[in-house]
Amino acid sequence: MLLVSAAEMASHLDDPTWVVFDCRHDLADPEKGARLYAEAHLPGAFFAAVDRDLSGPKGAGGGRHPLPSPEALAAFFAAHGVTVETTVVAYDDVGGQYAARLWWLARWIGLSRVALLDGGLPKWIAEGRPLTAMVMARPAVASGLRPCVDDTLRVDAAEVGRRIGDDSCALIDARAAERYRGEVEPLDPVAGHIPGARNRFYKANIRADLTFRPAEELRREFTALLAGVSPTAVAHQCGSGITACANLFAMEYAGLGGSKLYPGSWSEWVSDPARPVARTGGTGAVKRSARPYAGRICSGVSPSTLDTPGTTARWFRWNRASVRLQQTQAAHALRSLAPAAKSETAAPSMRGAGAAVRRELRRGRNHRSTPGCKLR
Repeated sequence: MLLVSAAEMASHLDDPTWVVFDCRHDLADPEKGARLYAEAHLPGAFFAAVDRDLSGPKGAGGGRHPLPSPEALAAFFAAHGVTVETTVVAYDDVGGQYAARLWWLARWIGLSRVALLDGGLPKWIAEGRPLTAMVMARPAVASGLRPCVDDTLRVDAAEVGRRIGDDSCALIDARAAERYRGEVEPLDPVAGHIPGARNRFYKANIRADLTFRPAEELRREFTALLAGVSPTAVAHQCGSGITACANLFAMEYAGLGGSKLYPGSWSEWVSDPARPVARTGGTGAVKRSARPYAGRICSGVSPSTLDTPGTTARWFRWNRASVRLQQTQAAHALRSLAPAAKSETAAPSMRGAGAAVRRELRRGRNHRSTPGCKLR
C-alpha cells in the first residue's frame, strides 16, 4: 500500500495501529508548517518538522537538508508510538513532496508499512472531512523501535560522479526546468545541473487536485524518460533531497521499483567546486573556476556574506522577484474579495479576510527596502 484515499484514512482515524504525520512545510518560511498544524490538522495527526525531524544538522556535507541519523529518526518515530507493525501515513498540502520525504526516510530505517494520503490535506478538506486543532499527546512510553538501515536505497556524491557518462545508469532531476537548465537558481550558489541528468519536474506526477495520476500513465512517461535504463540503475536528485523523493515515490507507485535517492542532491554537489556542472544552451558541461565559494547558500544570511558577485546578484534578483510575486498575489486576492468584503452585510469573516489581505499587501510594499531574505 503506497497511497491511502481520504475515505480509507477516515475509516482509520481511531485505529491505534495507524499513525499519521502532518509534514507541511515551506522552504521560504520554515516555521509555517508548525503554525498551520496548530491551526488545524487531521484528527490524531502528529507534526513532523522537515528541518528538525526529517533532516539532520547542517554541516560540512549533505546539502541543505542532510539526512538525520538513523538513531535520531528511529527515536522520533518511536516517541510517537510507531513500531514495525504500524501503518504510517504522511500528508502535506502541496502534492506530497514533504510527505514523500518521510515515506522514504521511514523505508530507509526499515519501516515497510508507509503510505501517502492521496491529495493530502486539500483533498481531505474538499471532501468535507473533519479537522481539529487539538494536539495529540505522545504515548507515555516510546515504542522501542530500532533502525534497520538499508543503504542500498541511496547513493552518495562519489557514486553519482562515477555514473556520469555511463549509459546504463540514469539520474533524474526533480527541479523545475528553468533551474535544471541553469537559467535561474533561487536557492543554491551555482546554477545548472549534474552532467547527464534527465529532468522531470516532480509536479508532473500529480493532477490539479494534488492526487496522483494513474499509475499506468506514470509508468509510460518514466519508461520513455529512462529509454531502456533499468529502474534499479536510476538515482533521483533535486535541490536538497526533498522533491526527489516525490519522483522516487511516483516510480514505485508506477511499478518501477528499486530506484535510489541521492540525498545531498544539487546543494551538496555544488559545494565542491571541482565537480562538473552542465548548463543547457551554453557550452554544456563546464568546469568552474578554481576560486572557492565555500558552498554557501541564501539561508538567512546577508548578501555581503556570499562569495561571488554572481551569487550576490542572483540573491537580489530572487529577493525582488519574491516580493513582486507576493504583492501580485495579494492584489489579486484583494480584488477577488471586493466588493463583497466591503458590503455592510458581509460576514465578519469576509471583512476580516479582506483586511488581512490588505495588511499583507502593505507588508509586501514595505519589504522593498528590507535588506534580508530568509530562504532555506
